[in-house]
Amino acid sequence: MRTIFATQLAPVAMPGCRTPAEAALRAGLAASQILGMALCRYVLCLPPIVALSREEVIEWIAPTLQRYLTG
Repeated sequence: MRTIFATQLAPVAMPGCRTPAEAALRAGLAASQILGMALCRYVLCLPPIVALSREEVIEWIAPTLQRYLTG
């Protein structure tokens, strides 16, 4: 998991960052958002989260991920 996020998220965050440490932080925050959604949706099966359509998940989560990675 660490390798996936380090190789896929950190490069997306890097262009807008002042330092590699900032890119790593942004990638970590994005990972926490994604993993939290996965935990709530597929492991804990929280009804309001499970009930969301794919499009609704994207609508709710995308602005936060965008801000973490490029904001």
